Amino acid sequence: MHKSGYPCPNTWDDVSPRQANRASRSFKLLRKKAVPVFHGRLVVEDDDEVTIQTIEDVVRRSQVLLAVVSRADGMDQADSLALIEQLDAWPGVSPSEKVFLLDDSPSQNKCIDFYRRTESIWTLFWALNLTDRLAWPSSRCNIKKLLQTAILIMGETPCIEQMQLRSVAEILDAKDLHLRIHWAIRDASMRDWMLPFNLNWTGKSRRVPLTVCKGFHVVQQRH
Repeated sequence: MHKSGYPCPNTWDDVSPRQANRASRSFKLLRKKAVPVFHGRLVVEDDDEVTIQTIEDVVRRSQVLLAVVSRADGMDQADSLALIEQLDAWPGVSPSEKVFLLDDSPSQNKCIDFYRRTESIWTLFWALNLTDRLAWPSSRCNIKKLLQTAILIMGETPCIEQMQLRSVAEILDAKDLHLRIHWAIRDASMRDWMLPFNLNWTGKSRRVPLTVCKGFHVVQQRH
């Protein structure tokens, strides 16, 4: 155990040096906000165990999510379905998204749930190097900037030549960090369902119910 109360990844069994170092980097960031962490062995895949999807696949998934979010935000059903058809994107639509898109009168709660996938889009934009960084997940992404960025990937011939996927190491760093924040949120859900509204556990922020904490939904969608 580290003197700060955080675990020492180098003592974990069956963990590569890269995985241990990645966990240590996450703990360094989490320690600044006193985020509770799991003290047992918890790591993401090692770099050599991962195959990153192609730029084309990530762009196509982003297009699907934009159509889903647009429908959730009030786009006419016929227009959202036409967009999927135009992009030949049905293979990239998940079963739950297909049910939503084919529902001619989705409930308000369903629309809210699917609109939150803007955070998934922003994460994919980050992976495509279309945005500089993923800020601490305490608030929603900038929708205006997201829509401006979306222009680059919409249409039958997106500007793929302007994009370059981030490295496996960068993506796994982000995954490791968000895995640990997500664990802290789940741990809170088993206790009192209250979270610091900005995911800062240092005692400097008020506590709110998990279901209304913006950070919870951001982390969930990024992860």
